[in-house]
Amino acid sequence: TASLVPKIVTRGRSAGITHFSTAACLNSSSVAFDDWDVLTEISSTLQSQRPPIAHGDLTPWNVLLAEGQVVVLDWESAHNCRSPTDDCAHWVVSSGALLKKWTPAQAASLLETEVIPRLQRKLAIPAEDLHVALKQSLQNLAERAGRRGGYAAACAEALSARSH
Repeated sequence: TASLVPKIVTRGRSAGITHFSTAACLNSSSVAFDDWDVLTEISSTLQSQRPPIAHGDLTPWNVLLAEGQVVVLDWESAHNCRSPTDDCAHWVVSSGALLKKWTPAQAASLLETEVIPRLQRKLAIPAEDLHVALKQSLQNLAERAGRRGGYAAACAEALSARSH
């Protein structure tokens, strides 16, 4: 099983000042360095903590792969969370809207084909339950984002349409 090891990592240096950020290294021999495996390994590891937690801002740019470890940065939005899908929804919405330029339908398809099966294997949660939880996570993300939540809301609608 994977474990989280807190550590301080150097983030950068400017004007002679070294900036530090809290990080956690994910020690796991089972992580293949593929976005979907990394995402679901982090999410399932966070859910195995007692109490379960969510990173709150899990994005590709807050994850480094270094020296055989997954290093997760920027924990200021971390919180107790019983849903294994909140961080997954945030990752896909952030990646889709800002990096990959996926349509909401493409993002929903990837949640269904890449994220749900991996979480199902890792957490032994039925796919139907994960589908419902992801839809709720997307809707919550859209509500928190207010006017900027249109992409997350559209992803939730597209995921709902895929279940019919």
